[in-house]
Amino acid sequence: MNVTEITKKMIYRNIYMTSMAYKTKYKKMTQKYEEDTKYIQSVDTISDIKPLMEFRKQVDNGKLWYTNDKLYTFEHVYGYWKNIFGKNLEKQKFLFSPVLEHGLILYDALFDEGTVTSKPAIATFGSFRKKIIHKYSNLPVFCVGPYIHYADNYYSNDQIEEMKKRQGKTLLVFPAHSTDGDKYEWMVEDYIYNINALATCFDTVIVCVFWWNINDKLTQRFIEEGYRVVSAGYNGDVNFVNRLKTIIGLADYAVGDGIGTNVGFCISEKVPYMYIPNLSRMTDCVEKEKESINSIYSPQSEIQSVFLKRENEITQQQMKVVDKYWGINSIKTDSQINLINDICEDIVSISKGWTGKYSEAITNLMKEYEKYDAEKWKLLFGAQKCNDEN
Repeated sequence: MNVTEITKKMIYRNIYMTSMAYKTKYKKMTQKYEEDTKYIQSVDTISDIKPLMEFRKQVDNGKLWYTNDKLYTFEHVYGYWKNIFGKNLEKQKFLFSPVLEHGLILYDALFDEGTVTSKPAIATFGSFRKKIIHKYSNLPVFCVGPYIHYADNYYSNDQIEEMKKRQGKTLLVFPAHSTDGDKYEWMVEDYIYNINALATCFDTVIVCVFWWNINDKLTQRFIEEGYRVVSAGYNGDVNFVNRLKTIIGLADYAVGDGIGTNVGFCISEKVPYMYIPNLSRMTDCVEKEKESINSIYSPQSEIQSVFLKRENEITQQQMKVVDKYWGINSIKTDSQINLINDICEDIVSISKGWTGKYSEAITNLMKEYEKYDAEKWKLLFGAQKCNDEN
């Protein structure tokens, strides 16, 4: 173990030290990142993707689109934290809330959310991920269901209703997407052929493209075909999930070539989804995903199998699978979300932020809650490793 690794290990022992280290080391980087992304976060990428296309070009030319401050990143990414735990929590109390996993994760692995933030708890969709996380961490894991449930729409209800009237029956297309670490390639003309065939049953076709792929050939072909191309925006934008909720809400039916977070989000928003196979393939991924790549095939196949057939209504079998992987029956009330924040603050307060004392703090809190707060006791008990489903 080199000096850098030893230093990191020491810093991660306390949440206050972790926060201070990130803010100090990456202060200038985060400031530059905020400056470089401020404009694109203000753009309505549902009505106009041109600014996002230009932003993506600038990223290729060196524009800063991320910060190495992991706590800052997980506070902002996709807007999940703001819409779930941040609604009734002061910004300065971000440390005293769970860190959220960034979406659907089928890998048998724990990613940065659970390893480099020193947070007192982790939040995820449902029991499938909870059990995997607990193979690598003893932290409480709170299941909160599909994150999109908690988001407000980007547009007003009146705006959405007016748009739906103008559009008529609407098909929504979700192409699988790349990131800076994961690479996809598409069978472009086969993709266009399939969507053209489906389009005959709809008045409007909307294609929701991830910002990383906004300038790719597939996107250009959709534009050439006359389809309306939209985006939920840049993934560091706290309004991302709000735009995504509005985009899904404009649709009567959704299709896509991948199994991603959007599948469960569509079902959560009561929009039927169909998976179209053999239109894309992953050509590269990050190292941790490569190490556990074999672990995704079984869950991926299970999800694919229930969405292969075009169904006019969401089926019970689909709901069962979505509950397993997206935790649709694990959705919490606003009151429960507030209590989870309180539990996390209690853990940090008792332990003084020392991660090695989190377990002791949790044990003491369980005894206290059992006497004085049954709801907190129930939530914390359910989040612990001993309560994982077999």
